[in-house]
Amino acid sequence: KKSRTNQALQAERKRLLIDATMSAISEFGLARLTLVRIAKIAGLSAGTVNFHFSSKEALLLDTLTYLAEEFERSLDAALEGAAKDPASQLTALFEASLGQEITEPRKMAVWFAFVAEARGREDYQRICGAQDKKIFDITVRLCDELVRLDKNAAHMNARAMATAVQGLVDEIWQEILYAGDAYDREDARFIYLSFLASVFPWAFEAPGEQDR
Repeated sequence: KKSRTNQALQAERKRLLIDATMSAISEFGLARLTLVRIAKIAGLSAGTVNFHFSSKEALLLDTLTYLAEEFERSLDAALEGAAKDPASQLTALFEASLGQEITEPRKMAVWFAFVAEARGREDYQRICGAQDKKIFDITVRLCDELVRLDKNAAHMNARAMATAVQGLVDEIWQEILYAGDAYDREDARFIYLSFLASVFPWAFEAPGEQDR
């Protein structure tokens, strides 16, 4: 029983430190990040951080891995729970990618910090590269299925459409990074549903102004 209690305490401390790391990256970026700052946010000593993580780099990688796994679980659950037609699946992919929990401003700061700073790109590619490819491949497949639903859409390129879909998600993520908690997710929903209706009008209905 004591061992289970210790394990639970260690897991909670690690979760607390990962949460504090997200806050610290959001405030200071990767360049000015220190274990002292992370420990202060977590309300723990720097020694506690060193007990759970061998280095700052190890904590950073665990933080990125935590976010990647959370994102993948959210996407998988959304796709599994949606109807199997491509329009429902693509909508579910959008909804999951822009969910409140997934796109919390601090998490956006972590994603963009790793992508933007040279020292983080290799780590990002190693941890998230396969996941990014998986998401893009799913998006290409769904766009291809949507194109095949309309005989007049044979000229459309599914890969190009998928690139546009993913680009819209990236743009909204960037807007959330800048706007923080003030970001209007209902407006984002209006934008991407309008986009899908303009690209695949035979599969999506354009939202009305009342849906903003």
